[in-house]
Amino acid sequence: MTSTDREYFASTALSKSGIDLLLECPALYKAWLDGVSEEKESAALAFGSLAHLLTLQPQEFGSQYAVTDLNLATKEGKAWKSALPDGVQVVKNDDYEKAQMVAESVRDHPQAKMLFQDHVAEQPIYWTFDGVPCKAKPDLVAEVFGRRYIADLKTTESVNPEAIRKSIAKWGYHRQAAWYLSGMEAIGKPCDAFIFIFVEKTYPYLVTMCQLDDDALAKGMEECLSAVTTLKNCQASGTWPCYTREIITISLPKWAAA
Repeated sequence: MTSTDREYFASTALSKSGIDLLLECPALYKAWLDGVSEEKESAALAFGSLAHLLTLQPQEFGSQYAVTDLNLATKEGKAWKSALPDGVQVVKNDDYEKAQMVAESVRDHPQAKMLFQDHVAEQPIYWTFDGVPCKAKPDLVAEVFGRRYIADLKTTESVNPEAIRKSIAKWGYHRQAAWYLSGMEAIGKPCDAFIFIFVEKTYPYLVTMCQLDDDALAKGMEECLSAVTTLKNCQASGTWPCYTREIITISLPKWAAA
């Protein structure tokens, strides 16, 4: 992790992930703010991070990862790992090769490759909205034929457009697009569009690129503004509500009740 990354993640400015927590339950956001929430990286997230680096910043790979098929529980494996510089992550050769193919598939895509001709990757931006410090870290900001675009890489199981539609709604990617676009506007670098690059994690590593329509972006911004309002109210009152303090009645989900 670079010093820029460490500074970004140490900042308590409001990010898209913070917005997600505020919309779900302010108490969860407060736990994160206090540094007591548990964050565990799943295998899927770890692979996504690897694929991101190889696609967006391949020159940084050698300083952040080491590849091996050694059994790290053996004497030989332990000795090999102990010789690595601090902070270097170990990755199996199979995962490395798959992530390389993901990166190649993205960079060979006829539309995506244009975004890599004149770009900056993983550069944080900071701004203030309604008195609230805000931040974002676009995967890619690119200049194409004099127009500026934000691009975001998503590794996924399927790039079928219907699957993508569901992923965007499930993970709140419409909020991410709106938040990042508003941030770039705030720092004086407005962008023409936010482009998602969805790529499958398995062969043949298919790629689908898309952007959201105006209604989806408007909905995303509406939810971001709601989170900002919630944050300001919580800060003013000193209270961070849970889901509910009442005793509620819950029915079985439809699939279980049938």
